[in-house]
Amino acid sequence: MAHKVSVMDFGSEQISVFVGERGLNNTLRVVGMGVGKYSGFVDGEIFDPLSLKEAMESAIIEAQDTWGQKIESLYLGVPNDFCVTICKTLSLNFKKKRKITKYDIQDLYESCDFDDEEDYEVINVNPVYFTIDSDRRLMDPEGQTTTSLTALVSFVLAEKRFTDAMRDILKGAGIKEVGFSSSALAQFLYLFPPQKRDSGVVLVDVGYFNTDVIVAKGDGILCMKSFAQGGANITADITTCLDVPYSQAENIKRKLMLSLASEEHEMYDYDCDGKTEYVPKKIVNEIVTERLKIIGRGIDKCVAYCEYDFPDYTPYSITGGGIAFIRGAKEIIASVTGKKTEIVAPTAPQAERPNLSTPWSLMDMALTEEFGKKSFWNKIFKKID
Repeated sequence: MAHKVSVMDFGSEQISVFVGERGLNNTLRVVGMGVGKYSGFVDGEIFDPLSLKEAMESAIIEAQDTWGQKIESLYLGVPNDFCVTICKTLSLNFKKKRKITKYDIQDLYESCDFDDEEDYEVINVNPVYFTIDSDRRLMDPEGQTTTSLTALVSFVLAEKRFTDAMRDILKGAGIKEVGFSSSALAQFLYLFPPQKRDSGVVLVDVGYFNTDVIVAKGDGILCMKSFAQGGANITADITTCLDVPYSQAENIKRKLMLSLASEEHEMYDYDCDGKTEYVPKKIVNEIVTERLKIIGRGIDKCVAYCEYDFPDYTPYSITGGGIAFIRGAKEIIASVTGKKTEIVAPTAPQAERPNLSTPWSLMDMALTEEFGKKSFWNKIFKKID
């Protein structure tokens, strides 16, 4: 029987639970899924903790029902709002030349201490690169002969107030074991091949209320930021400026075509109490374009925080369900930032949608790590007391 994992995508609009397994040719196959809506979060603050609890429980129950079995272990993706990343250069010296083993790499990781352990817990440890005697950078030093091992290591730490709250809710929902990972890290490792990661990536996950931005290289995150802008702001702008009901503004957003110039007479239509209403395409497109420019400038500000060098030609890779579906959105982001902009999504059959990037990435990570069977991950994937 194929090994199955359960993951939770902690979005800023909804909670999604997926149960998956490996399919043919190392693909992912979903066998259970559940969704729960809640009021969201902004700037690290959850609007309504009770609605979050209900959404998490609802998503778990629905996923269990569609799978037909009880979920006991869960892997939860943590958004940037509740994480920090710290990069440290770590070194080990040996008395004589010898081959590097996986235990040496583990010892290197575990040699690092953090001053803020009371407020944060380590959820991911990944190398940006290693160096050995020759000062040659490499990603996998295991088996190399050397007298020293040095690495730039990326640690992702989650706020304990967040992880403790999640454990409490999940325990109440019957979950016995929980693991945490940065959602952005999982996306980075899943969406990009090694050669692309080694040259550096700027990944932008635009969600409903929030946008998460990371600069990453090798297997690790160099810096992570977020800001409170997303697809909901576009919907709210249409509602506010044109007096369109919010639900209908959402429908208009799905019809947007920003890449084509609109004539004065062209309209977007929407249903209002059974009657078809119209709003000018040109005005709507101008409203949305201005919001996208704000989001583009926000992305630039996040990237500017990164203290590590990466090539200027690195494109902005956009994923998530906030703006990736809007035709012409990436071109507007590119015009504001001056960067090549691309949309990235899973390449798996029936999952080639940007809004599925996080759950697919988390499933891949959980199946790759096999829920802590590797000794280092055993410390990160824990039973709930």
